[in-house]
Amino acid sequence: MRLAAGACPSLTGEVVAKLEAQGVRGVRDLMLRDCEDLAREASVSYRELRSIRRVAITHHSVFAVSGRELLQEAICTTQVFSTGCKMLDNLLEGGLTTGEVMEVCGASGEGKTTLCLQLALHAALEQGLCVLFVDPVGGLNHLTMNPLVEALPHDSQVVDNALSRIKVTGASDIWEVFAALRIATQPFIPCEVWPTG
Repeated sequence: MRLAAGACPSLTGEVVAKLEAQGVRGVRDLMLRDCEDLAREASVSYRELRSIRRVAITHHSVFAVSGRELLQEAICTTQVFSTGCKMLDNLLEGGLTTGEVMEVCGASGEGKTTLCLQLALHAALEQGLCVLFVDPVGGLNHLTMNPLVEALPHDSQVVDNALSRIKVTGASDIWEVFAALRIATQPFIPCEVWPTG
């Protein structure tokens, strides 16, 4: 839902224009941005911005639901996807579960990025899923990607089709993660595979 001038005293046409100039086109964009940063970047009073957010929350918040309803919805919509590695699937009690966050920890060079790339390739190639790969350190390059792609036992057309379902983006803080999740709702564009050699 777009921000409309006059929805509250602080939301004037000038404020709407300043917010839109900073990429805030709707209530969702406003809620995903840090108030202090946005106030500074848009040259809007922090107090006014907080007031606008309170009004937006009041007008656009969802109705409360019971825990039982949330549990029932989770049960009906949860799926478990194989990682492609039987031992890892056993460790994860079947595989990766939708709606959950899985943290992969380890020291530098222990294979965290490689594992995540293999999971992304398996999901796109074997299960036909679309994948958003958030690369927080910008370490994804042809040196990490090409060996994995070249080791796949599929022809190049099938691999290219799978790679077109992987979207790669960076994120250095929580706000960029939110922005990356917004990207996930947009049409997928092919993942670039760098030439070897």
